[in-house]
Amino acid sequence: MTPAQLRAYSAVVRLGSVRAAAAELGLSDAGVSMHIAALRKELDDQLFTRTGAGLAFTPGGLRLASRAVEILGLQQQTAIEVTEAAHGRRLLRIAASSTFAEHAAPGLIELFSSRADDLSVELSVHPTSRFRDLILSRAVDIAIGPASESCHGVDGSLFVRPFLKYQIITVVAPNSPLAVGIPTPGLLRQQQWMLGPRRAASTERSLPCCGTWRFQNHTSESFRAMPLHSRRSGESVVSR
Repeated sequence: MTPAQLRAYSAVVRLGSVRAAAAELGLSDAGVSMHIAALRKELDDQLFTRTGAGLAFTPGGLRLASRAVEILGLQQQTAIEVTEAAHGRRLLRIAASSTFAEHAAPGLIELFSSRADDLSVELSVHPTSRFRDLILSRAVDIAIGPASESCHGVDGSLFVRPFLKYQIITVVAPNSPLAVGIPTPGLLRQQQWMLGPRRAASTERSLPCCGTWRFQNHTSESFRAMPLHSRRSGESVVSR
């Protein structure tokens, strides 16, 4: 078994299809299928079959799925530890949500890393839905961002600790129709919303007057996608 084969298989298991795995890995469908075929031949196990409901895994396929994540994680961890030993430094890999990475991470990371001269910090931005997979595969050491259901390890595989609270607010120009009274859902729906510097994969927000609100693509933009004067002139609503 090679790392490339295990990465391909692990991606198929996680994403549920060869095509999705190929897109994530930057390979062709045939390339991923070739890796799967090699594993099947070496292990003498079909691993999984396609059904109308998706992929059905054999007992051996399920066992390989868990082992593949462990093996790939250990391989990456070993490479990091060898590099650290050679250069006399330690590396802390942090996954963060886009909001945390922009507003809180720089100051907190600088403060934390200043306590240890031999510590290097690597920050990467990911959707919170990927935090669990990143931790379990040892791609990162810690993930920081809004809590989600996928982050909680019911089997004790993850440790989750809240340490910072924040709330989302909306800001409009003084001459905006939203600045007076309580806006109706219809009026909110007509506005151009600016949801953040990197619009999240999920465009749902919780608004006090309306509960959970799903924004359509044509009514939401990123902060950097529109000029500053559009915010001051009342052409858009900033949601943080």
